[in-house]
Amino acid sequence: MKKNYLFLGLILILFMPIIVSAKPTLSQLNVAGIGDLNVNRQTYYLSLTSTYDYATIKAVPSDSSYTVTGDGKVNLTTGNNKVIVSVANNSGEKTDYILNINFNQNNTNSSDNPNTGAF
Repeated sequence: MKKNYLFLGLILILFMPIIVSAKPTLSQLNVAGIGDLNVNRQTYYLSLTSTYDYATIKAVPSDSSYTVTGDGKVNLTTGNNKVIVSVANNSGEKTDYILNINFNQNNTNSSDNPNTGAF
């Protein structure tokens, strides 16, 4: 009987980090002028008018212990801009959300569909 408990204990110790460590995600991702994006996606294609020379991005982690980088006020240049918002857990695992923002004076604020992230 001791062998079974020892074996079970070793399995729990080996797999405990996998069980405890969850993939870091966002609970909310918002781009001012576009709105909330579907956080189940990780790549988005968006357009903003020349009214903006920056994008204001709000990213809320799904766990308050996670760290978010790349959000806030992000300067844009004419043409395609790649913005990466990352969320990381205490174990160093991270998830990147990639926002491809087309900034052009002839565009209007749009997204293909904030829920899908593709045109």
